Amino acid sequence: MAKSIGAVHSHFWNSNQLRKIKALPLHHYNRAHETRKHAQAFLRDCRFLLTKKDFKRILYYLSTIAQALRQAKKRPITLVHGDLRADNLLLTRSKVFIVDWQIAARGLGAFDLARVIGGSSARPLTIRDQHKLVGFWHQTLRQGGVRGYNLSDAWRDYRIGVALTLSIPITNGPTLVQLSTRGRKIARLMVRRFFQNAETILGI
Repeated sequence: MAKSIGAVHSHFWNSNQLRKIKALPLHHYNRAHETRKHAQAFLRDCRFLLTKKDFKRILYYLSTIAQALRQAKKRPITLVHGDLRADNLLLTRSKVFIVDWQIAARGLGAFDLARVIGGSSARPLTIRDQHKLVGFWHQTLRQGGVRGYNLSDAWRDYRIGVALTLSIPITNGPTLVQLSTRGRKIARLMVRRFFQNAETILGI
């Protein structure tokens, strides 16, 4: 998975052609810029999904997301899938195919990695496991011709991506919990997985 998305990212890495495509604006990272606007509804409608620790940390999450958005604008850009999760991966014996590119845009490539790692694993991955996956991604970037971007840069960008994923349950949760039993289950998974992964990677 990390190698497959890395191959896409390396092909479009800091591409001037990509910058000129008006149909591909800068990515909004699942509406991360709207997180503060949705926070009140999230705390009201999704309160039953939150631990006491989660509830107390929401304001800190909001500032973390805002800081990550500012940092992402200064980092290398590439083609970002934006909604990379297990449902959008087709697995064969030798390859991983990535589908459903409707919200693709320009942005921080490491967000794709943070999105799929943080949101698709049934159990939280350790920092060591995530370091390995970021290493595979970075290796694929280098094999694809990306230069001047070392492994510490990749890990820093991955941490920015993890911070941005905190917005996903906050912006989507209020709608999901009102849709159906399945929607509530998805919202619960989003909260648990993205919040836990941020705690693992960012220490928050």
